[in-house]
Amino acid sequence: MATHFIAMAGLHGELPRLYTTCDSYADAVEFLANSHGLEGDRLHKFTRDGYIKLNLHYDRNEYCEIVECDCPNPECHW
Repeated sequence: MATHFIAMAGLHGELPRLYTTCDSYADAVEFLANSHGLEGDRLHKFTRDGYIKLNLHYDRNEYCEIVECDCPNPECHW
């Protein structure tokens, strides 16, 4: 099984608005950080925790999250 990381962002209680799979945790952080302009303390917290609450009006999403997965087919998430 190939470990991969699901990077997602969106509104609580709904399917993610932004969603991709990445080969590494660092790639998932970079994808979501670039998509939401995360830097400084917010980037540090997100990198450490793999989750951050966002400001809907500023960031256009309520959260970013990274989930580790070890299923045999990363493409099945799309």
